[in-house]
Amino acid sequence: MKATVPPKLDSPQEIKTRLRKEMQMQRYQITEDQANTSGWKVANHLRSLIAKHHPEIVSLYISMKNEIDMAGLVKDLHPHNNLDIELALPRVAKKGFPLVFNKWYPGAKTDFDKYGLECAKGVEVHPSMMVMPCLAFSRSGARLGYGGGYYDMTLKALEYPVITVAVAYAFQESDEIPMEYHDQPVDYVITEQELIQCR
Repeated sequence: MKATVPPKLDSPQEIKTRLRKEMQMQRYQITEDQANTSGWKVANHLRSLIAKHHPEIVSLYISMKNEIDMAGLVKDLHPHNNLDIELALPRVAKKGFPLVFNKWYPGAKTDFDKYGLECAKGVEVHPSMMVMPCLAFSRSGARLGYGGGYYDMTLKALEYPVITVAVAYAFQESDEIPMEYHDQPVDYVITEQELIQCR
C-alpha cells in the first residue's frame, strides 16, 4: 500500500509573493471614483485617530500603484487648520538602511529618493505617528508591503515610541499573512469601512 504524501505547504515567502500579486491585481481594478471616495473615508478615520492620540508629527506617504492617496487628502491636517500637527514624508536615503523623514506640507515642492519615489525636501524630523501603505493586512496587525522591508527595518531601529497605522482597502484583509522574525506589527489599520485597533 502506497504511503500518503502530505501536501507541500507554501513557504512564508511563497505566500507573501502570491498575496502581493493577488492584491495588486485587485487594486488595479479600483476606479478613480472608488479611490477618491475611499480616500476621503480613510482621511476621516485618520482625523479621529489623530484627535485621540495628539501626535506632534505625522508621517504620511505619496501614493503609487493605486494606493489610497493620503498625502493628497490632508489639507485640513495642516498646522494652520483644525489639528495642530506637523507632517512629514519618508525617504530612502541609503539602500538597505532605515527610512528618514522630512518635514512636508501640502503644496510643498517634493524631491525624489534613491528609488525615484517622491519625498519631501524639508528638515529631517522624527514622527510620532507613522502612516504607511500596504498590500495586505490582518486584524492582529500583520502588514504586507512590497518586500523591501524599509518600514519594518525603520520600526525595529527606532529608539522612541511611535504609533503605527497601515492604510488599505477593506478587500486587502487576509488571515494568511505569515509573520517572520523581521516583521513589525502595526497598532492600527484604517480602511474605507473602519478603523481597526490591532493591539
